[in-house]
Amino acid sequence: MHSLKSLLLVGGVALCGLLAGPAHAVELEFDGGKSITSNRSTNAAFIEATFHEFRLGGSLFTLAPDISAGWIGGRNLSQRVDGYGLRQDAWLFSAGGRLRVGHQGDWYHNFFLSFQPAANFGRTIALSSPLEFNTSIGWGWHHFDIRVRHISNAGYHEPNRGETMILGGMHFSL
Repeated sequence: MHSLKSLLLVGGVALCGLLAGPAHAVELEFDGGKSITSNRSTNAAFIEATFHEFRLGGSLFTLAPDISAGWIGGRNLSQRVDGYGLRQDAWLFSAGGRLRVGHQGDWYHNFFLSFQPAANFGRTIALSSPLEFNTSIGWGWHHFDIRVRHISNAGYHEPNRGETMILGGMHFSL
């Protein structure tokens, strides 16, 4: 039941993101890299769509709705905690917002911070609940981007080791 509620929450936020801006204002990103938890690394891949950003009042801050889907590979490790292991893949679908400062063209406008609640369709020691939180800090330039991402459930369900990753990739405007 928790998975269904998480999926509905993420779907609703994603729909708001799709309706927030014109279709031609979409940035599509393909990122891959390494994720680590319990001193074990694995591969991770994400696709993310960021929609038309809007200014927050008269401030220098902008916010853009974004949605993502990702995969974090299982590890060849038999360790188990409270019935959870690390062999399983994790599939995540999330929606939230990307915060930037400055105006387009400012060198620092390429830095971003994003936060997305995520529906988790794989249970591991690191990601043990149906609802996780996906936080990223990154930088994009021309068609390339790099980010550090952390995903965890903020301690509302144990075990809660989380996944921390470094991802890099390419993005395109549609």
